Amino acid sequence: MLLTGRLLDEADDLLEILKNVDRQHRRSWGLP
Repeated sequence: MLLTGRLLDEADDLLEILKNVDRQHRRSWGLP
């Protein structure tokens, strides 16, 4: 269970990073 919890935390961190990158890219492309 500890391992899966850690993996979920990692996935959450990755999702946050992806969201931030997505936001930055959209801003640089002039998209909403």
